[in-house]
Amino acid sequence: MWGYLSGVNGLAGHELIHKRNDFDKYLGMTTYTKMLYSHFFLEHGSGHHRNVATPDDAATARKGESFYCFAVRSALLGVYKTWERETSRLRIKYNREQVPLIVQVTENRISWFTALHILILAIILNVFGWRAFKW
Repeated sequence: MWGYLSGVNGLAGHELIHKRNDFDKYLGMTTYTKMLYSHFFLEHGSGHHRNVATPDDAATARKGESFYCFAVRSALLGVYKTWERETSRLRIKYNREQVPLIVQVTENRISWFTALHILILAIILNVFGWRAFKW
């Protein structure tokens, strides 16, 4: 059931982040936030659509790659590549080779998403206790 609902949630979120309206994009991002996958909002358009089916695309499976290897590689590489693009954006914004740590923490949207995910998990822990995290 969880897989089905996550799939439907992901499909709806995917379509919403392609909309031009900022509210729709925000709503699409929040659907991925529930799965602690908020970076998809940035990765999908800036990463996947620009690099689809190339080695630079975290969301393209490699020939012969198992589903499980692909899923882990895609999730981790997607966050990493999005962090790199955010860092490049900040380098350009501040015209600096090195982005100060305080800027990375306050303006890199991956930092925002990470803080949001930690907050969500902390609220769940506070409300339901550790039993909420048992498989």
